[in-house]
Amino acid sequence: MTEAKIYRVQGHYRKNKRNIPLTMDIRATKEREVLEKVFAEVGSRHGVKRKDIMIPKKGGLTVIKDPSESRMKEFEDLDSEDFEM
Repeated sequence: MTEAKIYRVQGHYRKNKRNIPLTMDIRATKEREVLEKVFAEVGSRHGVKRKDIMIPKKGGLTVIKDPSESRMKEFEDLDSEDFEM
């Protein structure tokens, strides 16, 4: 069984000829799942196509070691057995 991690995604998306910054915290087991969730969320909320979402290869995805560092309140209640260190 693979354990879920919390990833912080930082990048930007392009809309109306402007770069808009993007920072999200997502809980997933693989980096591929994280990227898919980012594309789905930003695409549905803001009407942005996948090609207009830019996440850098270096520094775009980072693993959060402590749930209290997360920007989302729902991750603060995770127990140590639910969270991989």
